[in-house]
Amino acid sequence: MFNNLKIKLFLIIKGTRIPFLKEWGWVAFVLSLCFFARAQAASFRQSQNTILRQKINYLSDFKYKRQNILDNTRLKLESLSDPEMIRMLLIQELGLVKEGQVKVIFEESKIP
Repeated sequence: MFNNLKIKLFLIIKGTRIPFLKEWGWVAFVLSLCFFARAQAASFRQSQNTILRQKINYLSDFKYKRQNILDNTRLKLESLSDPEMIRMLLIQELGLVKEGQVKVIFEESKIP
């Protein structure tokens, strides 16, 4: 008797017989929920992928620039062991002159 009543209540909801919706409704709901969660995860993964690629590009450029600076500094240090290069640096940076040469310095006059 109790089983018959349960089956009748199961088959009749507000006077309408919709056993298919009652049986498969939860399945459809769970499947749509899984589909929505997967779509959200794919969108999140795509945005994270874009952010990480931007970081990789930035760090690659930064590494390239720093490598160039390091190479230039290394080249300058290696050239300091050459006596001709040292003379050239003394002339250019400190304003020294070679022996036998005269250095002429022009001063600006304060008279307009």
